[in-house]
Amino acid sequence: NVPDIAKATGVDPEELQKGALRAAELTAAIAGEVDPELRDDGYLAGLLVNVGLLVLASRLPEVLAPMIAQARETGRPLHEIEREFQRQTHAEIGAYLLGLWGLPMAVVEAVADQHTPGRLSDEAFGLAGCLHVAEALLTDEALLDRAYLQKLGVDDRVDAWRDLAKKTFEAVPA
Repeated sequence: NVPDIAKATGVDPEELQKGALRAAELTAAIAGEVDPELRDDGYLAGLLVNVGLLVLASRLPEVLAPMIAQARETGRPLHEIEREFQRQTHAEIGAYLLGLWGLPMAVVEAVADQHTPGRLSDEAFGLAGCLHVAEALLTDEALLDRAYLQKLGVDDRVDAWRDLAKKTFEAVPA
């Protein structure tokens, strides 16, 4: 029940849906610039970016609620607090589910490492990087892993991607 989930955890599934649509559009746009063949998987990864958060909110609200409260009180990213509380993040939980569903490994890895793309051994900027950039630009640009982007030689694209994010907000209204 949507109102019950929102009340118990502070996670509004309708807001998650809007965020997922924005993430899908922006990730697809960034991925399409990098490699047109990544566009569809980019859309899929963006659409499913927070499936793990929805799983936790619907199945374990008593576990998720205190983590969200702490993130709001401290201003720290939720994924850092999740790692402290339960040694795994909603991103990793979501990726596990996507793997069980048989989704493409690139999508599973992108969702799993959306907050920590540097964990991947990618030599080139791929789907995980596209999702990471999209999520950071849509939620909190301070979460953008600049060292990762510099290492892969794409840090000069951030301004253009920021412009894409603004267009995405206009195209997918709140």
